[in-house]
Amino acid sequence: MLLNTLLVLALIGLVTAVRQWRRGNDAARPLIYGLLGLVTLLVLVRLFAGGPAEPPPVRIAREYPTAAAYRLGREIARTLPGGGDIVVVVADTGSEGFAGPIVAAQIDGLREGMGDAYRLVLAHLPDEPPFVLSTRLLARLTAQAAPEARAVVSLAGSPEADARPARELPPLFVIDMIAAPAARPLIARGIVRAGVFVKPDVDWRLEPEPGMTLDEVFDLRFVLVTRDG
Repeated sequence: MLLNTLLVLALIGLVTAVRQWRRGNDAARPLIYGLLGLVTLLVLVRLFAGGPAEPPPVRIAREYPTAAAYRLGREIARTLPGGGDIVVVVADTGSEGFAGPIVAAQIDGLREGMGDAYRLVLAHLPDEPPFVLSTRLLARLTAQAAPEARAVVSLAGSPEADARPARELPPLFVIDMIAAPAARPLIARGIVRAGVFVKPDVDWRLEPEPGMTLDEVFDLRFVLVTRDG
């Protein structure tokens, strides 16, 4: 309950700060950065650490992001066989904090799911506003990181709902914290090739049990959505 309350308050503060910045108040920019980091941290804890309870040790928390990325990696290998460069777009989380182990677990999951034939090339989102993730920005980051990349994986979420396909952007795969129904229009319109999203009926109280496979852990919390269903 406390975690949800903090998240709501942080979101309200972020929206207020962004409005002030858009009105020309440059003093609001540092506050935006701080609140954005706080919101990201709270959402990651909410998603990967068992809901509103206190987050479990990182060893347990890693199982969810690893499983999510593993399933997406398998889908990439299935639809784009033969190996090659894969650009992985991440937010700049720094070297400290809860988000660092989450991203590391996702990278491990992608590698395990895709296999050794693929090379992962990291690309970091810029620190400066705007904060909207666009297909044009993803295309630019991909061109800078690996011009011959066969696919792009966004660990920073999906593009905005009204995004347009970018011709120069390779097939886009995402891991996002939104519910699956909200993601389907992005996939139907060809913005996203496939993605891992939160199950509509997810039970946040469920935690991985010892001995579970990555597929079994995945099924507790996530669903893979593709254009085929």
